[in-house]
Amino acid sequence: MANLHERIAADAASAAKAGDDVRRDALRFLLASLHNRKIEKKGKGDAAALTDDDVRAVIEREAKKRKEAIEFFEKGGRPAQAVKERAELGVLEEYLPAALPDAEIARLIEEAIRVSGASDVKEMGKAMAAFRELLGKTAPGFRADAGAVSAKIKVRLSA
Repeated sequence: MANLHERIAADAASAAKAGDDVRRDALRFLLASLHNRKIEKKGKGDAAALTDDDVRAVIEREAKKRKEAIEFFEKGGRPAQAVKERAELGVLEEYLPAALPDAEIARLIEEAIRVSGASDVKEMGKAMAAFRELLGKTAPGFRADAGAVSAKIKVRLSA
């Protein structure tokens, strides 16, 4: 099976042939970001090839940019641009692992706080590190929005 980077390149070509402009544009922008990441890695002396984890990290960063753009366009009274960004976000999310259900996130947060020994907001970093570790061990095929998790941990530690 092709790696994620190759699959994205093939999907971009298919979208171009099919005339799917939104998908084609989203994937071309993503391929450009992947190319830039590849150059960054090469400049640091790392192996030039991108792993699937590297590709997912770039996709997550691009998805975050789209979410922020949607928010700004909606606040700025540009709904048509927000719709375009939402469509591109949908394309990017197809290449990301499924989001972890809220109930499981809440359980992992409680476990992370217990394991890390965090007792107040000042120790939030410990709890976040423990959460990331638990997420990798117990739910490797899933992802969780770090900003939302951080906010939930903050609320929990503030109580």
